[in-house]
Amino acid sequence: MKKDIAQALREGRVIIDGSMGALLSAMGVQAACPDLVGVEQPEIIRGIHRSYLDAGANVVITDTFGSSPAKLGKHGLAARTAEIAEKAVENARAEAGDTCLVALDVGPTGEMLYPMGTLTVEKAIAGYREEIRAGRNADFALMETMTDIGEGRTGMLAAKEEGMPFAASFSFETSGRTMTGGTPECAAIIAKALGAIAVGMNCSGGPEHMVGPLKKMRGVVNIPVIVQPNAGLPEMRGGVTTYPFGPERFVEEMQPILEAGAAAVGGCCGTTPEHIRLLAQKAKEYEAAEMIAEEKTYVCSARKYAEIGEALASRETVEDIDDLYDIEDDTLLAVIDLRESDIDDVAEDIATAVTATHAPLGFIAEDAEILETALRCYTGVAAVCAPEECAAVIGKYGAVRVDEL
Repeated sequence: MKKDIAQALREGRVIIDGSMGALLSAMGVQAACPDLVGVEQPEIIRGIHRSYLDAGANVVITDTFGSSPAKLGKHGLAARTAEIAEKAVENARAEAGDTCLVALDVGPTGEMLYPMGTLTVEKAIAGYREEIRAGRNADFALMETMTDIGEGRTGMLAAKEEGMPFAASFSFETSGRTMTGGTPECAAIIAKALGAIAVGMNCSGGPEHMVGPLKKMRGVVNIPVIVQPNAGLPEMRGGVTTYPFGPERFVEEMQPILEAGAAAVGGCCGTTPEHIRLLAQKAKEYEAAEMIAEEKTYVCSARKYAEIGEALASRETVEDIDDLYDIEDDTLLAVIDLRESDIDDVAEDIATAVTATHAPLGFIAEDAEILETALRCYTGVAAVCAPEECAAVIGKYGAVRVDEL
C-alpha cells in the first residue's frame, strides 16, 4: 500500500533528500546522461538513496531529472524514456520500501514553450505523460526546478491526466521571479487550482533567497509549501563549481525557512547526506506547518493575480486579441469573447494574448471544445462565463466560473 504524501505533509515537517549530482561527482562517476546511471549501474543510485534515508530523509527523489523525452532526446535516448523512468522508481523503491516515500522527479525539458520557443503545450504534456506513466509506481510526481510557470503547468496537467498525485517546485531568481518573470503567488495559485498536493521552490540560490517567496506562497494558498535550496549560491573555483554552505551553515540558514512555515524541506545542488542529517534533526523541533492564508478565490496570469471580486470590478473586454496591447496597466481582468472563435485559431489567439498583457484573462464561451482549447493553452487561472455543459472543462483546468463577464 502506497504512502500518502498529503497525509505526511499534514502530520509533520517532511524531510526530502538532497543532491544526486553532488554525490555522483564525488564518486567520480562520469556520465553524459546522469539518468542512465540508474540503468547501467543501479547499485550506485541505490546507495545514494540509502545514504539519504539513513540520514533521516523520508522522501527520496528518483534519478529522472532529465528523463522527459525532449531532454533524453538530446542524448539520443528518447526511445528509452519508459525504461529509464521505470528503473529509477524501482531503484528508489528498493531502498524506501513501505516506510518512506518515492517522488518521481520531473524536470524541465530544456526547451521554451511557444511563443517564446517552439515547444507546444500538447507536445510538452504528451512527453511528460510518457515519463509519468512509466514512473507510476512512485508515490507522487514532483515537478522540479521549473523556471517557467507555463512549463510547470504542462507537467501538472500531465500528472493530473495520468491520475498521479503531484507537487510543483519552481526556481526563482534573486529578483523573486522565475526566469520568465513568473511570481511565487501566481505559481502557487495555479498549482492549487490544478489540484497540486503541494507547491514550492528549489535550486535557485541559498535558503536566504527563499524566505520571501515562501511567505508569498503561503499568503495566497492553503496547501503545503516545499523548500529545497542549494547549499548557497554556486561559485567557480579553479574551474570547478563549489557551494559555500557546509552542513552546519546550511542548517543555520534553513532555520528561518522552518520558522516561516515550510511543510517540507530538503536540499538541492551542493547538498549531501550530512546536510540532510543535520536538517532532519533540526526539523524535529518544529510541529507541522499550519495553513495561514485567507480562503479567497483568485484569477491570475503567470505574473499578475487578483481576488475575483476585485478582478470583476476592474475588467476590460476586448473585441480583438490585438486590442490587449492597449489595455490599461491597472486592468485586473482582460475579457475575451470566444463565442465567434474558430477552434483552429484559439491556441494562436491565447499565445498572442499572454504576450500582449500580464492581466489575468477571462473567457466568455458557449462551446466546451473551444473553451477547453483556450484553458489548456493558458498559463493562468481564468474567469469563465459559460453554460452548465462547460462546467467539467472549467473544473478540470481550475478556472473560476462567474455568472457574467
